[in-house]
Amino acid sequence: MIKLTEKNRLVLPDKLEREAPTCWDSELWFDKEYDAYSDLNCEQALIAKGIGEHRCPTAGIWVSFAVAGGIIAALTKKYIVPPDPERLDWIENLQHFTWEVLWKTFQDNPGLDSAFREAVLRSFLPREHRTLLESWRMSNFVLHWGVDGLLQCPDTTHPIGNVRLQCLEKGHKAFGSLSQGIRDSIRQVSQYVPPMLEITIQQQIFKT
Repeated sequence: MIKLTEKNRLVLPDKLEREAPTCWDSELWFDKEYDAYSDLNCEQALIAKGIGEHRCPTAGIWVSFAVAGGIIAALTKKYIVPPDPERLDWIENLQHFTWEVLWKTFQDNPGLDSAFREAVLRSFLPREHRTLLESWRMSNFVLHWGVDGLLQCPDTTHPIGNVRLQCLEKGHKAFGSLSQGIRDSIRQVSQYVPPMLEITIQQQIFKT
């Protein structure tokens, strides 16, 4: 496992800063014109190239934390960790903490292909979903990862598992359909996802 130090560790805030845009904002520049199918291909390719056959959390909120953490580390060379893994209120807002630090990282750090950055913002933005009886907020990445999502990626219901081989095959195929800039960005990010998976698993911050 990678050794975390003051230099390569980024401890997230213990409360939301509320400075990043939300799904309720009317003007989201990255959300205006896009190809949802291409975004899905980007997610699949990130999973295949970044997670691959490495063991990973199976809960969508924690695997998205690890993948977003890999993107953040690619730009900052720092790995994100929660302020207190045991705090239930922090865990309940995990997607929002992940989104806020990802947004801030993109604002403060150049690098990676612009189309890739936009696709990532769309994928990790927590969005509101409604039924007649309830409403909830979930990012597209978490929605597509989960057992009831489009990708159905986890191979087990246990806290730790692997990505289904079918999803890996789809991801490697999707990778070839993406632009050169997005492929180069995924290659760069993929170096940092496995250490983030180790950090997430070893600290047992996926327990819930």
